[in-house]
Amino acid sequence: MMKTLVVGLEGLSPELTFRWAQEGALPTLKQFIERGTRGKLESVPNLDLVSAWVSFAFGLEPGRHGVFSLRDLTLRSLYGDTADVNDWHGEAFWDRLVNLGYSVGLINVPLADLGGVTAEEVNISGCWDQGFFYRLEMEVSRMVSRGQWDRAARAVTESLEAQRELVMRFLKKNSPDFLVIVFTAAEIAQRFFWRFFDPKACGIKLPENSELVPLIKKVYCRLDTVLSEVIEMTSPETVAVISSRGYGVNQRGAECLPGWLENVGLLRTRVQRGDLWCRLIGGRTAGTNFGGWRPMLKSEAVLKDLDWSRTKAYSVGTDEIYINLEGREPGGIVPESHYEDLCETIVDLLKQTVDPVTKESVVSHVVLGRDVYDGPFVYRAPDVLIRWRGERMLNGLEIPGCKPVYARGSPIITGSSRQYGIFLAVGSGIRKGFEITSARITDLSATFLHLLGEEVPTYMEGHVMTHIFDVEWLALHPVMIEEGVVRQSGRREIPKRDSDDEMRLVEERLRGLGYID
Repeated sequence: MMKTLVVGLEGLSPELTFRWAQEGALPTLKQFIERGTRGKLESVPNLDLVSAWVSFAFGLEPGRHGVFSLRDLTLRSLYGDTADVNDWHGEAFWDRLVNLGYSVGLINVPLADLGGVTAEEVNISGCWDQGFFYRLEMEVSRMVSRGQWDRAARAVTESLEAQRELVMRFLKKNSPDFLVIVFTAAEIAQRFFWRFFDPKACGIKLPENSELVPLIKKVYCRLDTVLSEVIEMTSPETVAVISSRGYGVNQRGAECLPGWLENVGLLRTRVQRGDLWCRLIGGRTAGTNFGGWRPMLKSEAVLKDLDWSRTKAYSVGTDEIYINLEGREPGGIVPESHYEDLCETIVDLLKQTVDPVTKESVVSHVVLGRDVYDGPFVYRAPDVLIRWRGERMLNGLEIPGCKPVYARGSPIITGSSRQYGIFLAVGSGIRKGFEITSARITDLSATFLHLLGEEVPTYMEGHVMTHIFDVEWLALHPVMIEEGVVRQSGRREIPKRDSDDEMRLVEERLRGLGYID
């Protein structure tokens, strides 16, 4: 019998999930709520999908495993440096399970080969960042940009059926002790079809009786049915359902940030003023990995266009700002002595920023990376992180007395990620009808190890979520902590917390990158 089944329904919003479940539209998840434990799951600070899933796998915060986004790898590649998953520091908990003798299955798990155990041993369907998810995203983007909404919707639903078929074929032949499955259809549906779900927030008038209005809910409902089928085929002792992030309207602040930085004199480009915005929003670019099409250009296009010799701060179309810091960025010009003042200046400017049409404040809150990240790799973190005010699209960004940046055209992407995903669990030892008030994605690996009766290594920052277990069960299954530093297959050393080794590790990494002699 399968011991633990983890199903990732990527992108599921807790607000929509729990509402529709209580209304009866999601009967399987409603049973989870009634018979198990549910609540919100907090993602990583910058809501980055790659960073979130590495944190899930390693049980470490980004400042300790070193992965904040693919921007790090992109920036290095532009300067002829190479980088791969061997630069990331940690041990995937499923590697530990395999080494302890468990059979493990991973289906469509993002970055599933980031551990030391080979893909042939644990991975069924390849890596997220090189595979199906991004191919589907590009395909749907191309259709949406051409106004082929019906075709794009079919591509989303057909992708879900294809993923279901892959899972069912696997389950007919295999029954591992521990299985992780990830479905991506809700992520894609919300990213591109939020305009139909909430047209008012998007500032869009829809044709009457549009058949695409219920698409997102239909995808949620189909995922609920597929989840029931998977549980029926596997009969696991315990089931957990997670999403690494939630979803809401794309407020469009991120796409305006490069122009905003340009207007306040902190960013300079080698292209005509204002063209960076166009490069960010849409069009074609040569030399990409997916047939040359990028509906929303990734970081490499923006980074290539920057005039690094005159740029003090930059953004790549996310809700983050990076300082062009000497010794960290390959073309850094801001000395360490000016770093604090520049960060504070940016924070002050953001707090003054308003919507150029409504004149209302646009920033809900803004924090510095050093205040929300900790560990030996904080130097890689975004320097400024922004949360926008209100669940609506902004008209642009304006600082009084400075030229405004307007959000132009109809956006292709109308949904964007939010801080909280979902966590639901039911089965052996799990409390019934219980709602948790706090859970982090870094807590999951330790919790799953404990659920299987295994020791939790001391290097993990995530904690066992003891509050989700029955008191009687927990008394019979106390948390066990393993001492010592774990080395993974001779490839990466996992730093202990609060150790002098952290500083030596940072120096070694900086020296290896050529930032210090």
